Amino acid sequence: MGARARRWGAVVAAGAVAAATAVGTSAPAGAAVITVTTTVDGGAGSLRDAFAQASAAVEPTEIVLQDGATYELTDCAEGDLAHTGTQPLTITGNGATISQTCAGERVIDTDGDLTVVEATITGGSLAAGIGGGIAADTAAVSLVRSSVVGNAASSVGGGIAAIRVTLDSSTVSGNTAGGAGGGIWVDQVADLVNSTVSGNTAASGGGIAVVNTAVELLFATVAGNSASVGAAIELQPGSDDLISYGSVVAGDGPGADCAIDPGASTTSAGANVDGDGTCGFGAGADDQPGVGDPGLGALGANGGPTATRVPASGSPLLDGADCAGIAEDQRGVARPQGARCDVGAVEVEAAAPPPPPPPVEPPAPSPAPPAVPVPGPARFTG
Repeated sequence: MGARARRWGAVVAAGAVAAATAVGTSAPAGAAVITVTTTVDGGAGSLRDAFAQASAAVEPTEIVLQDGATYELTDCAEGDLAHTGTQPLTITGNGATISQTCAGERVIDTDGDLTVVEATITGGSLAAGIGGGIAADTAAVSLVRSSVVGNAASSVGGGIAAIRVTLDSSTVSGNTAGGAGGGIWVDQVADLVNSTVSGNTAASGGGIAVVNTAVELLFATVAGNSASVGAAIELQPGSDDLISYGSVVAGDGPGADCAIDPGASTTSAGANVDGDGTCGFGAGADDQPGVGDPGLGALGANGGPTATRVPASGSPLLDGADCAGIAEDQRGVARPQGARCDVGAVEVEAAAPPPPPPPVEPPAPSPAPPAVPVPGPARFTG
C-alpha cells in the first residue's frame, strides 16, 4: 500500500473523512460576483456575458444563476461556454439547468478550476475532442449537489474530462463516450463522496476511467454503467489505486465491473461491495465482493436535488458499514437510519411508525324509556 492509501485509510479510521474530503460549497472569499439576469443566450446580463467577464478577471469569480431557471445555449456560432481565464470560477446554480442545444458542441470548456454548485449540466454532444459536458484539460472540476447528465463525446469523458474531478453529493448519469470514461475521464484523481455515477456508456471505463493516480470512493454508488472493458471503473496502466470505503461498484456489462490494469491496485478501507469480484475488494473489514445484483432501485428522484439509486429491501448494502464520520447521505438524509450505515450514496430511511389508533369514544348513553303510567286502585261511584 502506498503512502497516499495509508493516509486515506487513516482518515477513514479516525472518522474525519467529511472534513478532509468534501469540497467547499461556496466561492472563494473575495471572489467577484456576477449575477445573471436573463436566460437569453448573449448580451448584457446573460450567462455567456458572465463567462466573458470571468475569463478576463484577475481574481476568482462567482457566477450566480436565477433560481430554477433554464439557460439554453442557442448561439451556435459561439458554441460552448468558454472560460479562458486561469482564475477559479464558481457557478452557483440555485437549482438552474444549463443546456446545450447546438449539435457538435460541449456545454462548458474551462482553463481554470471550476466548481458547480446546485446546477445541472446537460445536452453536450461533442463531435471531436474531450468532455461532452465539461472539459478542463488543464484544471480541476468539482460538483456540489449538482448533476452532469445526458452528454456525449466522441473521444473521452462523455460527462466530464479533467485533470482532477471531485463529486460531493452529486450525480453523473446518462453520458456516453466513444473512447474511455462514459461518465468521467480524469488524468489524475477522481474523488467521490456521497455521490452516484450510473447509466453511463463507453468503450472502456463506462462509469469512470483514470489515467494516473487514483479513484477514491467514500459512500459512493458506481453502478449500472456499461463498457466492454471496465463497465464501472477502468484504472489504466499509469493509475496507482482504487481506494474505497463504504461504496458499491457494479457494472451492467458487457465487460467486468472493474478493469484494473498492470501497475494499478485496490486498497479497501472496508465495507465495500462489488457485483462480480473484479474490483479487488475483500481485504477490508465487512467487504462483500462478488455479490451479484447489489439490489439497487432505478435511478430517480428520491429526495434531494440530484437523482439517486435507493437500496431495495434485502439488499446486501443495508447496514453494511460503520458511518466513518459521514452524518448524511447524498440527499441530506441523516446517517445511520438503522443499526449501521448503508453502503453507497443513499441511506434508506427508516419506516415511520404507524399512527396511533384514534381514541375510542365511549358509547353514548341510550335515552331513557318513556314513563309507563301505573294504574291506581279502582274507584266506584254510585
